[in-house]
Amino acid sequence: MMYSNHHPKEQDYWCEQVEVETSDGQTTSQETYLLRVYPEAFNGCDAYMDIPKTQEKPEFKKVHASRLGITWEVIDDPSESPINGIFRGDYTMNNPPAWIFGLRKLQ
Repeated sequence: MMYSNHHPKEQDYWCEQVEVETSDGQTTSQETYLLRVYPEAFNGCDAYMDIPKTQEKPEFKKVHASRLGITWEVIDDPSESPINGIFRGDYTMNNPPAWIFGLRKLQ
């Protein structure tokens, strides 16, 4: 999935603690680099999340942000953010690699 541009009313939450449900039904806590929430569908999703890159590609089914009271389904396999990032701040070597997830809000 490729994300482009910015929504004028997007909201960014840095280092947000979220709960994720994995493909095997387990629930675990995950800290994000960035959770970006859109007021309406944008770039094919309702929110975007990136997390620290791991050796194994994460298999998440759902993401829940307790503080925001929102649950999303993961709509695609995660893609790898290059070191310069896509939505990640100053685009320097200080931006570590990340997994990017597109999210769709569950009603």
